[in-house]
Amino acid sequence: MGFLLLVPFFLVRFGFMAWLDLAALPRAAHFPPLRGGERAASLPLRAALGCFQISAHWIILAEERWCRENFGESYRRYAEMVRRYL
Repeated sequence: MGFLLLVPFFLVRFGFMAWLDLAALPRAAHFPPLRGGERAASLPLRAALGCFQISAHWIILAEERWCRENFGESYRRYAEMVRRYL
């Protein structure tokens, strides 16, 4: 299901560009090759990403607790049928 996230990307990158200017389409199709340094994120970026992931997890846990308190058994049944994350 994660591939569905690419649909808007490709629609904008190729569809919108082709609509604007057909000459821009070959430029939009070019993905520059990685040389190695691009793959390694800097330490501050990794730390920020880790903080974001942890805070997002705690927010989700708080929302689940609120739903359990307000919706009771119906939410518990719903939570058993679905996954927490994608």
